[in-house]
Amino acid sequence: QPFSLEIEGWAGDVHSYRMFTDGPTGRPPFWSYRRIRRGADADLAGLGDVAVINWVGNDYFGASLVHEPVRARREARELSAAFLHWLQTEAPRDGGTGRGFPGLRLCPQVTGTPDGFAEAPYVRESRRLRIPRPVTYHDLQPARPGEARAVAVPDSVGTAWYAADLHPRVGAPGVVYAPTAPFQIPLRALIAPRPHNLLAAAKNLGATQVAAAAFRVHAGEWSVGEASGAVAAYCVGAGTEPRQVVASKARLTALQRALLGRGIPLAWLTDVPPGPPIFSDAHLLAVHGGLAGPRLERLQVDPDSGLGEDEHRALVVAAHAVSAPTPPMRQPLTKARSWKAAVEEIATAPALFAISSQPQEER
Repeated sequence: QPFSLEIEGWAGDVHSYRMFTDGPTGRPPFWSYRRIRRGADADLAGLGDVAVINWVGNDYFGASLVHEPVRARREARELSAAFLHWLQTEAPRDGGTGRGFPGLRLCPQVTGTPDGFAEAPYVRESRRLRIPRPVTYHDLQPARPGEARAVAVPDSVGTAWYAADLHPRVGAPGVVYAPTAPFQIPLRALIAPRPHNLLAAAKNLGATQVAAAAFRVHAGEWSVGEASGAVAAYCVGAGTEPRQVVASKARLTALQRALLGRGIPLAWLTDVPPGPPIFSDAHLLAVHGGLAGPRLERLQVDPDSGLGEDEHRALVVAAHAVSAPTPPMRQPLTKARSWKAAVEEIATAPALFAISSQPQEER
């Protein structure tokens, strides 16, 4: 493979681990990395500690599970068995004396399988939707240096954040690790071109391989699934299709309002919690570019602090972008004393922010 308790770092360094104690550079124990039961807490008689072994040592990339499923499953299982044997017989013991941990064993009582292996292989990557404009790694970067968030997404249906982290894979044994900024989930990436009622529900959204690696952990997959479920429910209730939602400003905003009404954030505003008075309006303005100035440089928006001329202008422009149909602007907003006050003023100005929770007919 080779088998080791060391992992090559993404900057040319090496991360060293020990089995049950912290590594020489402070890395946590290998065992507790995926431990699911402590022996002291276990209600499974006689098992002691239980851990899931998911490590670079048993990352399998010899054949495609799509194109050669029988071979891939067999060889992946053989690789995991070989890694377990290495852990039992050759892995270096903590303290540097002796090798192997013969007490390690498979646990059919936990997995519910006859041999103690998992019921199914963990597939790190998924088939992904092929769409005209997939999410790319560039979409997960700030629009300009110094900004705290990734590029704003007007059709946002959720948020996520993880690095683009690719393990060795079929045809590409190298490792890719690239940082990202806190990003949003675009509705367009969840909708299959055909059939028209097919939605992505986890890491199979329309994204490049590198970008999809940033969506593949629990929080991102949860957010994608939550959004897809909400889109499906909205479409059934409104008698429409997902592609018609993303193409209609009124329907898209109604969907976003429904998500926000359930407390689902659509932008990274970490100090604007769910609930009244400004959560929904602030997030809706933010996804349409309502942030400017210093508020682009941090995830907090400090709603009670004052706002500059450029920030005031950005909120007004965002209000026009949200409104359906966009009304003419007859007079500027008053000079609000705080960002929160400006959002509240926009939200109570029907001529600027006339969006209800129900879809409206567009001109």
